[in-house]
Amino acid sequence: MKKRIITLVSALCLVISSYAVTYKEEKTICEGTSFPTFTASAGSSYQWYRNNVIINGATNQSYTPTEAGEYKCAITTTTDMNTGNLVSEGSFDKNCNNYPDRQSVLNEETGDFIRYELMNKTCETNPNNYPTSNFTSIAATPKEVKPKYFKNIRSVDGTDSNMLVCDGAESDGVKVWYARELTIVPGETYRFSCYVANIDSFYRDHGANSLSNLEFRIEYDGYWGDGKQLAQFKTEPIVNHTDLAKWEFHTATFTFPATLQNTTAHIFIWNHNTEGEGNDFAIDEIYFGTTLSNESSEDEYFKVTVDKKYNAVLNDESLCPGTNTQVSVGFVTDNNMAMMPPSNAQYTWLWSDPNAGPQTASSESLTVTPNSTPGQTKTYNVEVKYSEACNKATASMVVTTRTDCGNTTENTYTYQVCNNSPYTLFAIHPTGNPTWDNGETEDTRIIASVPANATTTYTCTIVDGADTYIEYHEVTGGDCNSTHNKEACIGQTITLEPSDALAPGNYCIWTLPDGSTQRSNSLDVTPTAEGTLPYTCIVYIEAPTGGNLPDVIVAQETFNVTATDCHSTTVHPEVTLCLGQEATLTPTFVADDYEWTLPDGTTLRAPSITVSYDEATTKEFKCTAIKRANTEGAPILLYNMIENGDFEDIQYETSLLEDGTILVTYHGFTSNYDCNVENEPIFPGKSQGEPHSGAYFLTNQGKLNSITHPDYITPGPDGGQYFMECDGGEVSTGAYMATLTAPIVQGKEYQFAYSACSHADDHYAKIRFSIEYNGNEIDLISTQTINQAAWTQYGAGIYWVAPENCEQAFIRLYNECTDPIGNDFALDNIMFQEVCRNANTEEIILHEETFTYTWGDCTTDEEWEVEYLKGTETTILTHKTGDSYKWFDQDGNELLDENGQPITSRSLAIVADKIQKYTCEIDLGGGAKHYEYITINFYLPTSLSRCENQTAVLTPSKQGTYAWYLLNEDGSKQAISEPIIKNNMVYCEYLTPNATNRILCTITHSEGTRNEQWNITVHANPSFEVEVEGRDVTIQTDDAFTSLVLDEQVSYEQTWITMLSVGEHTLTMTNVHGCQSTRTFEVVPVPLEPMVFFSPNQDGNFDNWEVKGIEFYLEATIQIYDRYHRLLVTIQGEELIKGWDGNYNGHAMPMDDYWYIIMIPETKQQISGHFVLKR
Repeated sequence: MKKRIITLVSALCLVISSYAVTYKEEKTICEGTSFPTFTASAGSSYQWYRNNVIINGATNQSYTPTEAGEYKCAITTTTDMNTGNLVSEGSFDKNCNNYPDRQSVLNEETGDFIRYELMNKTCETNPNNYPTSNFTSIAATPKEVKPKYFKNIRSVDGTDSNMLVCDGAESDGVKVWYARELTIVPGETYRFSCYVANIDSFYRDHGANSLSNLEFRIEYDGYWGDGKQLAQFKTEPIVNHTDLAKWEFHTATFTFPATLQNTTAHIFIWNHNTEGEGNDFAIDEIYFGTTLSNESSEDEYFKVTVDKKYNAVLNDESLCPGTNTQVSVGFVTDNNMAMMPPSNAQYTWLWSDPNAGPQTASSESLTVTPNSTPGQTKTYNVEVKYSEACNKATASMVVTTRTDCGNTTENTYTYQVCNNSPYTLFAIHPTGNPTWDNGETEDTRIIASVPANATTTYTCTIVDGADTYIEYHEVTGGDCNSTHNKEACIGQTITLEPSDALAPGNYCIWTLPDGSTQRSNSLDVTPTAEGTLPYTCIVYIEAPTGGNLPDVIVAQETFNVTATDCHSTTVHPEVTLCLGQEATLTPTFVADDYEWTLPDGTTLRAPSITVSYDEATTKEFKCTAIKRANTEGAPILLYNMIENGDFEDIQYETSLLEDGTILVTYHGFTSNYDCNVENEPIFPGKSQGEPHSGAYFLTNQGKLNSITHPDYITPGPDGGQYFMECDGGEVSTGAYMATLTAPIVQGKEYQFAYSACSHADDHYAKIRFSIEYNGNEIDLISTQTINQAAWTQYGAGIYWVAPENCEQAFIRLYNECTDPIGNDFALDNIMFQEVCRNANTEEIILHEETFTYTWGDCTTDEEWEVEYLKGTETTILTHKTGDSYKWFDQDGNELLDENGQPITSRSLAIVADKIQKYTCEIDLGGGAKHYEYITINFYLPTSLSRCENQTAVLTPSKQGTYAWYLLNEDGSKQAISEPIIKNNMVYCEYLTPNATNRILCTITHSEGTRNEQWNITVHANPSFEVEVEGRDVTIQTDDAFTSLVLDEQVSYEQTWITMLSVGEHTLTMTNVHGCQSTRTFEVVPVPLEPMVFFSPNQDGNFDNWEVKGIEFYLEATIQIYDRYHRLLVTIQGEELIKGWDGNYNGHAMPMDDYWYIIMIPETKQQISGHFVLKR
């Protein structure tokens, strides 16, 4: 155990007039800024002085000055002599593993066993194995526990002995340290003390909320559990990262009550801070025992110096171009009062010079110059450093170039130039003395490298006499070389444009894949084949006028256009047809042309095709929608609207005319010339030079004049095998006539051509090309003289716009030469077609459609049944519709109408009075037939029997809407509703009784309508009357009945009932149909009339005392008393009718008054009175 014994020694301090003071802290601040706070070392009490003058009220450990000076803090420390520490393990001398945790240790001084407990005590030799938080350990320094996170501090006595190190818990109320079973003396005062240090290395990052909040508490009799507080405090902050942890001394006293009986106490430490970051502390020298105080004092010195603050000022200037002035920095206070410059000032000037960039100087004064352009400004900044504590003094001024020094004209010119490329600027104003903003005075200014991706302004000031011209040349640098990848479908037109819009004066030269060029700001491209082709645009800027300068390239962009075949496809659902049935296939995609691929692989071009097969088969037809190639000025055979215009089809047909002449006709055209199918060079019956009407033949070798014109023995001009060779006649006639294969359309533009060559040495053929439409005929190609031995095309580049629609038009070629000599020529490739002005030079596939058709036997049949209410007259319809119908009965006989003719309609009138079978043969067209075998069933009405006061629930067999009718005897029907029927319930009281009522329901449901009938027989309820006489009733009725029930309990067969009880009764009669009627009647009580006297003298008059009406109440009891209330007689049953004879026990009673009591149980009546017996 460490023992501290501090002896208070009084010493005489001699003050020497001259001594050196050591300052704990010395600070220099700038005027107007906050003063620092000085903190003295830990002690018991404090007193602060300024320049050895006491500062009243300044008695805290910390003090913030308000003015410059030397400060002293007198620290008084009160220490206590340990007269016996009850906590023997409070100095933590034992190593971590030997320190008692939840163990009792003998205090050798007091002889007590003290139990100690630590929060999650952890002993590790490797710091990396410690928990992240919420533990305690015993170590010589906190850095042994967490070197990275804990500050270094030695134990309180300055040795390497141990201390308690704690990484705070994240929950409140955790007991960090616990000492139990301390023995105390009641009434004694004890002192508690300890040393605590903040060991968080990262306190400045964690902040004040991370400081440990420790509380020391004591438990004793009456305050077990949370106990009472001894002391509470937070650990001190660590201001700088480099500061060491510091021990803080904390002490408190506690006096135990003198009346305590239990002398045991516990003390413990709580940490109320729950922060996970920081919250780290160390504890040493925990003391609890009786105390003896001593005091000591110590002085600590601090100093603060305040540097004066200076504000720099500069004044703006306005100068004419080419002049200058000298400026100096001035200084003022915060209140704008002038000040002398600081003696140790260091000046730094900064400004931007258009010619030389950023400039600096380091003098108190500076010569400033304006920009050369009037109206422009130049800013000068100055920084003055004069104190380490005060910030630099700064000021700025603006030098404006005056505009009143002469007339000034300003112009701006813009240029787009390639990045980092050289460029030459020219002064635009033609006369005067130019000065560029870099000081150059030439007409041109060379830019060695244009700044990349930026706009730079170059200013040229030209003084021309008294006038000034300011030119702003804005040069924008950009990336000249760029590549763009574009994608397009074959046949799709895309527009290529430079990435940025061309500025005014710029233009673009395109280089196409074939090497050709064109000037345009954009380019339309339509790919015709798959692949990638480059298109390059070089952008030029036009040189300023007047300089005779070449245009400058400012950008080069390459567009790589990749074309793919991305035409769409459509597969149509398969269509089933009957054998021999035709199908017309029409594409759904709109295009210039359509090419059909037939099942055998052959192809043809047509807007639609019609196909048919007589055998069962499935065939696939493919239609390719095509964008035609450009044919402007160059018609091609592929799009020809003239059949066999190239004469390659040499098949012909012959017919015999009336005169015996055989007429030969080729496909696609006719001619007024005779046809020679034998291909003889000299026509039969014609001599050389003899007049004739003309002749022609189709050949692949020239025959006419072949000796003199060997070139004619050649194929046609398109490489085809055949052409039309003509020997012209002496009559101007139609050498060639053909019908166009498609209508001409108003407003459409057409082109046409034919190829021809001459076989004559003289007298050349003269061919005129015309069109006939709607009765009009006009020339399309004017008369052409065919005088070329080689094939020559005529008409290309001539266009005609159809003025109106025409379904059928004709092309005619006339030979207007009538010489029989010569006049030989050949024709080929006669064409007429729409003008196609597409960008593509080759055909482009736009879409493909596939049609699948199946031909097969189309005979089908079906069987179906239908049922109706018996007797229903109706019409049945076949399920299928067709072109014609035949009806047959079940024996196969054809059904005839009332006129004896076969029934050919889709419907058949029937009466559903029996089961019937019919067959209908339906002709569907195209060879398809359908047979329907129909069975007609019937159903009977539903019979019901009801009484007239009952209801009948009628439930139709199908859901739907219902219409209800009452059928009359004559077969007509009457619509009914409430009150007869409501919600399918019929109220029979509204129907005809003792009759059968026929009710029809017409059901409208999802499949059609259905009639259902109910026959309801309504029986009348029995009729009877009840006659009441006394307690007896008699039933009067003419109806036969099966039962009579009285009061719903007793059944009777006879029509009378006796001895009924008094009151209301019901009588229900049921007839043979089960119908009932109920009557209600009442048996009325009869009033009693007792005799007022009687004379029992046997004279036959009033011999017995009687009560009139008593026979109605045979269950009654009569008691007779004398005047002495003696009961003489009790009369019951049949004796009631006889009455009393005046005797009592065989003795005649004397004349006197007598009393009676009549008791009637049925009516709960009791009647009393008296009468006189006379003798």
